[in-house]
Amino acid sequence: MLSRREAMASGVAGTIALAPVQAAHAACTQSDGLRERYLAYIAAFNAKRIPDFTSYYAPDVKFMLGAKLISGRQGIIDWYEFAWTRITEHCVVRRLIVGEDGLASELETTFTAIADWPDFPSGPLRKGDVLRRIGFGHYDVQAGYFSRVATALHRVIEAPAHWSKKNG
Repeated sequence: MLSRREAMASGVAGTIALAPVQAAHAACTQSDGLRERYLAYIAAFNAKRIPDFTSYYAPDVKFMLGAKLISGRQGIIDWYEFAWTRITEHCVVRRLIVGEDGLASELETTFTAIADWPDFPSGPLRKGDVLRRIGFGHYDVQAGYFSRVATALHRVIEAPAHWSKKNG
């Protein structure tokens, strides 16, 4: 369970002000400050501050969104500019493990469809649908940036009523 401070930083109970983007990548050893930087990244993501949260990615990042590969920081920007016209998305950090060259997180994510999205990667969404799920993220870190991100679904907590068992 997150402490109050971690919950505040992750956006559970509000958002935090971020330092200028370059300050987020100040020189430090791989694991020094990585926890705090990750929580600031999630807060920026939850606030839909695309320039802020994508500044944590290396320019040539490889992002595995389940089976979908998104290449490069610009590819991630393009993906979320598209996706957020169809869904809102909010992540809560349930668990975070930091290592020397990366981190692993367990995230509870709530998606709310604001428009129909028949080919949403997890399954078809209709406007008003809510999807809550727990997933895992593994982040490789090089020179202070996420160089590779791999995500995987763990379990669905809440699925749209129209989904069959195969989607959830």
